[in-house]
Amino acid sequence: MKRFAVTLAIMTVAATPAHAGIVQAFSARFEGKVVLHKDHVTVDAKKLAWNEVLYLLPDSDGKPLTRSQRVNLKNGESWAVELVGLADKKLDVRSDLFGQKQIDVRLVAALEFALQPFRQENSKQGVLYRVKGEPISGKLLSLTPDKLRIDSVVGELDLPRTGLIGYRFADEKPARDAGHDDVGLIDGSRFLGKLQPGADGYLLEHKTLGKLTLPTSIIRSVVRHPVRMFDLAEGRPVTLKATPLLATRNAELVAPSILDGAVEPTPRFVRGMLFEPNLTAEYQVPGMGDKKGRMRLMLLPMATAVGDARLRIKIKDKVVLERDISPNTKAEAVSFDVAGGDVLEIAVEFGATLRFPCGVVLGDPHVIWD
Repeated sequence: MKRFAVTLAIMTVAATPAHAGIVQAFSARFEGKVVLHKDHVTVDAKKLAWNEVLYLLPDSDGKPLTRSQRVNLKNGESWAVELVGLADKKLDVRSDLFGQKQIDVRLVAALEFALQPFRQENSKQGVLYRVKGEPISGKLLSLTPDKLRIDSVVGELDLPRTGLIGYRFADEKPARDAGHDDVGLIDGSRFLGKLQPGADGYLLEHKTLGKLTLPTSIIRSVVRHPVRMFDLAEGRPVTLKATPLLATRNAELVAPSILDGAVEPTPRFVRGMLFEPNLTAEYQVPGMGDKKGRMRLMLLPMATAVGDARLRIKIKDKVVLERDISPNTKAEAVSFDVAGGDVLEIAVEFGATLRFPCGVVLGDPHVIWD
């Protein structure tokens, strides 16, 4: 399954169109001018208490800051940092947000050195990737601001950091403590912790970094996880049947992808799940006692779609949602009842116009318990 990913650049300004903000609350969904306050959120004239917010995408001014280096952690976090050094299984990183910190390499999934895409599904563990030249397999021994040492099959090599793409220690296995929030920043960073409003910005209690103060201007998105909510985008499929559309593509690459709404051309969601044709996935809904549940989501075509797709969602062989989605289909808010233990079968097939790319996005899919 593809994991949540964003593209980083080195302190540049990306020219993306401005967009209105989005807040999905317990009560309803709101779109408009979103402003973060010290104890609440407003969407236009609507005031929402912080504990009412589930998904949040502030207004964009079209100028996200980005950096070329980052460290990806095994729990799914991604920090835009300066990679200072590595020695004795300790990684030193530096950030404008939290200064210089040392973290245990056992927490690290991968290091990124450049702007080239470097994702889990197209990189192998214990391999150093370069802009030019073949990848080098081996154990990463040390790192300085200028060079890197790797124990390869031909012995230890000292390589300049210029021209390196990234190195993978392990795969990411996203994990979040109960009640923690998923916070995205404008530089592409992603932090997990407990986010609360404060007098000088928002306060994030982080397991490794301690308490961080986040100015409201650098918050790009927030996905909260109160007890009464189940985020389908964080669920693992019980079963997955995917047929690659091209013989050269790996089946894993057509599994549901996790999308960042902030980088969409016209955002209509905070976090989305992209289903391409010839894909069927089953997700089990966790129970919450005898409480009744309601699945809610935004339904829309993928941003680059040129063909049609057909979506069908079933529970116990009963169709609860069925739609034909074309490139011009407008985003639609839909919902249906669910119960604890239900298995959602989500299937996407080609529609009437057989052209590729095409696909269906489930925006901010979540269950709320009464």
